[in-house]
Amino acid sequence: MHSEFASVSLDRIRYAVVWEHSPALLAALRPRPTDEVLVVTSAGCNVLNTLLLTPARRVTAIDLNPTQNALLHLKTYLLEHAPPGALRALLGLEGPVAVAAAWRQVSPQLPAALRLAWAPVLGQHPGGLLTAGQLETYLLGFLPTLAPAVQRHLRALLACPTVAAQHAYFERHLHGTCFQDAFEAYFSDTRLSQGRDPRLFRYAGAPGGPTFYARLRQQAATERLAENFFFRFFFFGPAGLPEALLPPCYQTRHAGQL
Repeated sequence: MHSEFASVSLDRIRYAVVWEHSPALLAALRPRPTDEVLVVTSAGCNVLNTLLLTPARRVTAIDLNPTQNALLHLKTYLLEHAPPGALRALLGLEGPVAVAAAWRQVSPQLPAALRLAWAPVLGQHPGGLLTAGQLETYLLGFLPTLAPAVQRHLRALLACPTVAAQHAYFERHLHGTCFQDAFEAYFSDTRLSQGRDPRLFRYAGAPGGPTFYARLRQQAATERLAENFFFRFFFFGPAGLPEALLPPCYQTRHAGQL
């Protein structure tokens, strides 16, 4: 069996965040205490969420990309051995200053292999581990390309008190404007290949930019974006995300259990 991944370079973090919603995934799987669950490692979020939120007897992480497995290894090491809050800070949830401070604190205590592997990554991505993936680096480059007024309209969506108000605001200030044009161009198949390998688009049946924009517009009409982790991260990055919106494995209240 041929896999397109056999042709993809696997020498870097491609995904720093798992973009599949863990509650939906685990509600569908419903692991039982006798089950062994095999999870694609990716960024490790749903491996840890499966451990945290299910009674499964065993959880095994597997990934073709050794760098993704190394990322999970770093996270599990920090959960087991680092001071409380170190992983949260290194993820970038408290901003770049906290990332640098946490690395200064924990790096001398890390095994040499981990320290040597991750020092250059955090040097290149001072915003934290959640910003270090190839896809996330590309996604987070979009907001700065927009005019300040458009950025203000995006942030204003977070203040809308209801879905109806949010939808109306989106339709009035963003849909059919330069924002739509910029979004569809930035996330077109050609440009999105900077965030995902173009060979992975070979079997896509619809163009990327318009498809992704249609999904964003639908989301604005169906769910409060202020309460959506993926929307907030997609546009504004990890710093300052409300605790309750984080993947369960990154919430402070679960650190001791993990």
